[in-house]
Order: sequence, then structure tokens, then C-alpha cells
Amino acid sequence: MATINDVARLAGVGLGTASRVISGKGSVSAKTAERVRHIVVESGEARLDQWVSVRRNVLEDYRRAFGEDPGHIVAVGLMTDFGDNNAPRRAYYGDITFRPE
Repeated sequence: MATINDVARLAGVGLGTASRVISGKGSVSAKTAERVRHIVVESGEARLDQWVSVRRNVLEDYRRAFGEDPGHIVAVGLMTDFGDNNAPRRAYYGDITFRPE
């Protein structure tokens, strides 16, 4: 499971900012809050050992997170968090497709 430290680091914000966004308490700019929320699609054990389908508008996600259109996209990276105990894990991905607007 991703920790709040992981979310803060990936969003490029401090731990306090990530905490305010996740808890909904305190003041954070809309742009920063969206960037923090963008980092975590799903976390926890509720969907363990189940296929999870996620549909996103990646272009809009990028615009909200960074305030501009992306440049020419040449690659896409995916990450699966496998936990903190360093035990071997295996993740499977189905078809990943991108469609024009």
C-alpha cells in the first residue's frame, strides 16, 4: 500500500500538504490538491487478487496536474506497489489503450 510519504514524494509536495489534501482539512490550492489526488488511483487490500479496471482521461489528468498540455508522448510507465516487506510479487496488466479525444 502506498504511504502518505510516497504520495507526497510523487506529487512533489510536502508531507503536510499531502496530509491536508487526503484529510480534506486545511487550505491547499486546487491545482496542488488535484495533483495529489491524481497520484493515488486505488490503494489498500479491498481489491487484492482482483482485476481492477480504470478508465481515465489522461490528457485532462495531465492538464489538471501541470496546468498545460503535454509534449509529444513517447512512452507510458505503469507502477504497481507491491508492499513494504520486499516479498516477491507478480502483477498482470490487461490491454492498455489510448484513444483520441
